[in-house]
Order: sequence, then C-alpha cells, then structure tokens
Amino acid sequence: MSCHKGEELNDKKDEIRENLTDDDGSEASVEEADDEARDAIQIYLREIRKSPLLSSRQERDLAKRISQGDEEARNDMIESNLRLVV
Repeated sequence: MSCHKGEELNDKKDEIRENLTDDDGSEASVEEADDEARDAIQIYLREIRKSPLLSSRQERDLAKRISQGDEEARNDMIESNLRLVV
C-alpha cells in the first residue's frame, strides 16, 4: 500500500472517530449511534402519522390551491402524503 493510501485511511479513521464522539469528548459506541438513529426514525414516523390522510375531495381542493400558488396548500399536501412514501 502506498504511503498516500495509508494517510487517506488514517484520515478516514479519524473522521469516523470524530463522528462517534459525544459532546463531552468521550467516544460513543456504534451501538449507541445505532440506537440514536433508530430513536430519531421512530420519532419521525410517529410525527408523520399525526397528519391525517386526505380524501380525494381534499386532494383536489389542495391541488387547485397549489396551482394558484398557495404555499400553505402545498405544505399541507406534502405533510399529509409523507406517510405514503416512507
């Protein structure tokens, strides 16, 4: 392995260690990082379930408003359909 490749690998290791370091400077385990990622996903999924699914009538009404440039209608459509794309 060339010296340059070895340096690149060491840099990558340092980068990974930095990403696994807690705010207090102690190293977090990979398991802790996995748990945090799972928790974040669970919170996200719980949040998107709060938005009710739209009826076809509601979708048509929102689509009309969106075509007229209504940004709030656009956001409502996106939020209501997030659970369908996860």
